[in-house]
Amino acid sequence: MSTLLTVGSDNSDSKTDYVISRNGIPVVITSVLAWAGLCWTGVLPWGYLYEHSGTTCLCALIIGLTFSAWIVVKGPRQSPSLLSDFFLGTIDNPRTVVAGRILDVKMYLYLVGAVHLELNLLSYAAAHSQSFRDPNPGVALSAALLSWFVAEYLWWENVHLYTYDFFAEKVGVKLGFGCRKHLLDMIFTPSRTNIPHL
Repeated sequence: MSTLLTVGSDNSDSKTDYVISRNGIPVVITSVLAWAGLCWTGVLPWGYLYEHSGTTCLCALIIGLTFSAWIVVKGPRQSPSLLSDFFLGTIDNPRTVVAGRILDVKMYLYLVGAVHLELNLLSYAAAHSQSFRDPNPGVALSAALLSWFVAEYLWWENVHLYTYDFFAEKVGVKLGFGCRKHLLDMIFTPSRTNIPHL
């Protein structure tokens, strides 16, 4: 879904010639509407991601570490320490072509992390709301504030192109797994602890 929408195409190898498509908001809206449609029609329960949070965390761990190892092995060694290369990365701005369009891996990681965060927030809030006759309003507030964070983050996504991690960092476990870890931290801190009714 977001693979084909992340970066505009160009035939040049120069960093400055790539045109970044600002599409974070449409991708999140499309993802949320697709998720809501699946839940509304009964294909998925509203709290599916909450109910399977252990599995999704394990998948995030495996995918993040596997991707990080794969991307680091593809690049040239940057330091004598393999552990340092694994953490800090070896490739500046990995890009690939998917269906004739250029996919910027850094933008993809951030977009996937934001979509997963939003879907998990909504699923956790729905699970809490359905679990209790008198749900804790703090869960709804937490989900609303973190949803605002996601929307604002993606609305201003062009600003992120000028931050250190986009123009200077290489892709390794710090970015490959870090986006997933950041997602898990934000989910479990406010939502997981508030699910029980106090």
